[in-house]
Amino acid sequence: MKRKVSTNLVKEKEFINLIKKHFDFLMEKYGFSIVYSRYYPHAFGNCIVGLESKDCRIRIEKERGQVFLSIALRCIPYICSKDVSLESFRQWQKQWYDLSHVTSFLTQGPNQVNWKYKLPEPGFDEKTCIERQMVRLTRILEPYWNRIIELFQEESFKKKQKELDEFIRKLAEEKWGTPRKK
Repeated sequence: MKRKVSTNLVKEKEFINLIKKHFDFLMEKYGFSIVYSRYYPHAFGNCIVGLESKDCRIRIEKERGQVFLSIALRCIPYICSKDVSLESFRQWQKQWYDLSHVTSFLTQGPNQVNWKYKLPEPGFDEKTCIERQMVRLTRILEPYWNRIIELFQEESFKKKQKELDEFIRKLAEEKWGTPRKK
């Protein structure tokens, strides 16, 4: 039986246009370009769009109407092959860093920036919800892009990766508790 695809979802081209509108500064100021996109019409209209510069990659995802941003070194693929082990998938996943964690890491101290993604607001169509999220994310992240991109330049990243990974591990422990030993 064929699943019905909702017709009021923001489709791939429209999502890309919203990215170009709200994240245009990444392309103009930092040399990013859109090099990858994948749309999943039968999975809530989810979409992944990949931006790339000479230094790093950014993945902008729309999942069930919510927008997420992550960053990785330029050599990391945007999606993981379906034919890999769970361990390989987890290793690939760890190479993409959520920008909420990255900004918290970069602003550690008395003025640390801690932000969370917000759920789409009820009562609005998906396009309006996505636009509102993108405006908010741009406002939060724009002051930190120089530092974010500098961190993800390969030489800089090699020096800071362990520190960043440890910082994220501690954030997870604070939120979820210490993992149980087997």
